[in-house]
Amino acid sequence: MDRLELLDELDRLLPPVDKPEGPDLSFHPSGCEACDMLRTELAIWPGRKLPMEALFWLHDDMSSLSAAGWRWALPSYLRLVLESPPDEINLLLGFLILNLNPSPAYREDTRTRLGALDAQQLGLLLRFMQWCGEQPWLLAWGEDIDQACSFLDDLRRRR
Repeated sequence: MDRLELLDELDRLLPPVDKPEGPDLSFHPSGCEACDMLRTELAIWPGRKLPMEALFWLHDDMSSLSAAGWRWALPSYLRLVLESPPDEINLLLGFLILNLNPSPAYREDTRTRLGALDAQQLGLLLRFMQWCGEQPWLLAWGEDIDQACSFLDDLRRRR
């Protein structure tokens, strides 16, 4: 699958959705400093689509998003990666790969975070990761990408 096919699939299967409000945005509704900060920082971006600035702020806090938060952020995140030159999005992509390749201790939390995605949307995310595995500029991430693909494929099959 090439980049343009992924963009087409992204438009069809994972269209932008309204931003979840308040505690629905974060993984922990209350009592978590990281989640409280996430809600405060993301308050300035109310729309369905996140600008590059928001995604660069969010990239290392994706684990603080709820399932609804992931569903809201993911279309913008994937689009930015697919439409940008590799040297501009390496950091964003690296963190996404790591989020989708959780260590055993965080697999259940990651399954929960991806809970708002249906089997087709998880399939799109899997194909995106497979595309990443084909990019020469991501060779160093090969093992992490393979493990992320296995995790996503297993999750998709369970839906």
